Amino acid sequence: MKIKQLIRFILLSGLCLVLTDFAHAGHLPTKSYTTFDGLANDSVNKIVRDSRGFLWFCTGEGLSRFDGSEFKNYTQNEGLPHRNINDFLETKDGDLLIATTGGLVVFNPNGKAYRWNILTASLEQNSSEPPMFHTFLPPNPSDEAKKRGILTLTESGDGRIFAGTVTTLFELEKSGGEWIFHEVGSELFVEGTIFASLQFDAFGYLWTLASSGIYRISPKGIIEKIDGDGGSSLLLDHNGQIWVTASGTEAGLRVFTISEDGAAARLKQTYRKSDGLPNENAMAGIKQASDGRILILVGETLCEFLPNAAANELKFRIIARGDFQSLAEDGGGSLWLGTNQEGAWKISQSGFVKFGRHSDRRDKFAFYESGRRAFYHERQAKYFAFFQRNV
Repeated sequence: MKIKQLIRFILLSGLCLVLTDFAHAGHLPTKSYTTFDGLANDSVNKIVRDSRGFLWFCTGEGLSRFDGSEFKNYTQNEGLPHRNINDFLETKDGDLLIATTGGLVVFNPNGKAYRWNILTASLEQNSSEPPMFHTFLPPNPSDEAKKRGILTLTESGDGRIFAGTVTTLFELEKSGGEWIFHEVGSELFVEGTIFASLQFDAFGYLWTLASSGIYRISPKGIIEKIDGDGGSSLLLDHNGQIWVTASGTEAGLRVFTISEDGAAARLKQTYRKSDGLPNENAMAGIKQASDGRILILVGETLCEFLPNAAANELKFRIIARGDFQSLAEDGGGSLWLGTNQEGAWKISQSGFVKFGRHSDRRDKFAFYESGRRAFYHERQAKYFAFFQRNV
């Protein structure tokens, strides 16, 4: 009994400190979502918005769908072949494809959930009802575990679907109820190449960002190497330019333009620390918001590109700090940030107009630090509520 009273005293003392600090921090347009809110896992690899406005969270413990008020989770208990989810794609035909570390998964929302047996590597299907999840594995004669995983998915304007893995680039073909993998090979792809990100440009060329460089594949299948430094993510901006983030090399943030006939691409600009980037070699994601702003995850910061900055001013500003690894935008214009171990953050649209380019630097950092404190304080309050229910 004394132990329980001691725990309650410690938690109440901590909550008092939290409330006091909140009074100083003020209200911020930031909210966190973690497993306490129903998210499948606090590690969020990617966030994707579908055609109906739902947000899909690819996490380290399954797939979570958010409808604006609550999460619906899909895990190995429902039939996913692996806990780790890397990507989600809604095709133009309405197919829902999931990239997992255990293979490509086709999601049938009307199917029945059957548990995935990790020992037999199969569904425990005990009826004739079609399963909710159907798994397809890429060709893997040696049956290496790492070659089963799909890292990224994309679709062209005319419905061609491609998948990148830790060793191979595939084009996917739907034939009846089956999905067939066709390898896209080239002598330019060196052994050990990891295909991290795929993006079609306005002319139907597939940009392939790999560990060994940047490649551009024409609609006829001709492959050219654009750059010897790879990276982690690609962005096609509203002007038809391709932005490429760096990962592991001092390549910086590169911007490529495409000729009027679409046949050629050239490097237009490389942004570096001298332009305001926190670093030149560790960038987890990039996105252009609906209002045109380009946002980049650089190290443990979220940065905004400032296209109208004067020649003597920095081209990037930090707008948030955290262990971010993915970002997305919902239908209302709010930004969502997936973190490594702290769930997902939602920053409302008003959160980005608090400071102009000429605002006082100290006020900006006060906002960043307040936002960081608010996140942790909210989480502390969740832990407190949890212990109150269980002690």
